[in-house]
Amino acid sequence: MTDFDSETGLCKGCAHVREVVSARGAVFFMCKHPERPKYPPLPVMSCDAHVPREEARVVVPYERLSADALRGVIDEFVSREGTEHGLEDVAIEDKRASIVRQLKKGLAVVLFDRTAGTANIVLARDLPS
Repeated sequence: MTDFDSETGLCKGCAHVREVVSARGAVFFMCKHPERPKYPPLPVMSCDAHVPREEARVVVPYERLSADALRGVIDEFVSREGTEHGLEDVAIEDKRASIVRQLKKGLAVVLFDRTAGTANIVLARDLPS
């Protein structure tokens, strides 16, 4: 199914597009694809670079990652700002173990973004149904 909007064409549902809101509230659609215009004239009726947003991200079973790859994804996640566990410092080994428990229980998943070529850990409940 193609995500098509009558005002923007294909852009609104494209994985390459980021909605930018100006200080005055105007909405612009910025294309992040390196070979496409940054701000194309709308509506875009056809685009060879279009990737539907729902097809751009895929859940990767954590068991399919090598031990090194999984550790790299987990370490990148737990070292971000905002992933602290409260007022006290938590050892990185404990943070890693917590993420692994959540992955094993299915509470968290590894999500790969095909357009960005990046992996992330997200809560399973935050995935679209």
